[in-house]
Parts: sequence; C-alpha cells; structure tokens
Amino acid sequence: MIFGGLLLYWSFLKRGLSLVQNIDSILFEKNAPLKFVLFVAMQICVDFWLIEIAYPIVWIITTILMILYHKKIL
Repeated sequence: MIFGGLLLYWSFLKRGLSLVQNIDSILFEKNAPLKFVLFVAMQICVDFWLIEIAYPIVWIITTILMILYHKKIL
C-alpha cells in the first residue's frame, strides 16, 4: 500500500531490511531513489492546502477587517 502497485517501486526493496528500514532507504536517504517523488507529493499537498484552505481564510478575514474599518468599528 505504501508504494501502490507499481512494480518499479517494489524493485527498490532490499532483502534483509525491515519495512521501516526499506522505507527509510527508498524515501529519505541521501541518494534515495524516490526522494524526488516524495518531495513533489509533499509540494502538491502544501500547494493544495494554500490554495484550497489558507487563501480563502485570508480573503475572508481581510474582507471582514475592511468592512469593520469602513464602518469605523476598528
């Protein structure tokens, strides 16, 4: 499940290493074969969070502050 069903990813598994050690060597070591894939996936998550959640919240707060300012409440 971690690597999906892609046989290419399965080829990176090393005999004699535990699952945790294999994941570490495939994703996090200096020359890890899937390090770039992990980085891109994380960047997509961050971009989604910014676009879908953070920007609308900032827009709503800014709009409320502008309305309150123009009504001389602030």
